[in-house]
Amino acid sequence: MKEFIAGGILLILCVLAGFNIWYLDRFTTDLIDTVEIGTEASAEAALVKWEANEFYTHVALRHTEVDLLTAELYMYLASFHDGQPINHPNKRLVIARLRELRSMERISLGTIF
Repeated sequence: MKEFIAGGILLILCVLAGFNIWYLDRFTTDLIDTVEIGTEASAEAALVKWEANEFYTHVALRHTEVDLLTAELYMYLASFHDGQPINHPNKRLVIARLRELRSMERISLGTIF
């Protein structure tokens, strides 16, 4: 009986891990698409989406990664007020950080062992 309970718990954890990967992939793809538009409104929209998911990001991701991306989103938004060009380095930095978050959560042999 204990083996069935342990197996059930393990199955639930695997399903939840799969859901987390699926959700993070969808979430980061949406943010990347929003940032790639390259307007001030899209930068604000990306920041609003990111902050709206604050509970999820603080539970599911490392705090250092969350803090870095939050700061980079604010820097990207501030670059519009500084009159920087649309293809500002902060834009590329935000996109790279989002892709990094997505790749860190994917299952691979390195994340298992």
